[in-house]
Amino acid sequence: MKFSVGYKLPDARDCFPQIVADYLDAVEEVYFALPGDASGRIPLGCEAEWSLEEAGAVLRSDLAAISSMQVGCVLLLNAACYGADAQSDRLRSDVCRKVAGLLRDRVNLTAVTTTSPFIAETLRGRFPDLEVRASVNMRIG
Repeated sequence: MKFSVGYKLPDARDCFPQIVADYLDAVEEVYFALPGDASGRIPLGCEAEWSLEEAGAVLRSDLAAISSMQVGCVLLLNAACYGADAQSDRLRSDVCRKVAGLLRDRVNLTAVTTTSPFIAETLRGRFPDLEVRASVNMRIG
């Protein structure tokens, strides 16, 4: 059995890439949101001891280490509501910029999970080789 594991920032007890390495035979992929992005979990970097910049630097380093282990990385674009931007050029640009940046950084980005049909359509058009998944938050049967 292979598992999909949710990324978390390290604390004094652990280093996330080391946890992945320790269970490498069982870890298929790691899912994560970018710092400050709503994802259905506490936004990464909003923990009291982290700034968004610090969280971003640690995440990039950890994703590089995880990618070097050939473990897939799955971006969560999982907000329940994008408000007035829900079908905007601004959201389209933001999503494409984030995905392109991860690919440019050589993250082993294997999929994006989203609650938004607009984001899914945008990604399918711009990144046709990237798997796009419907979030469990959509409550699709």
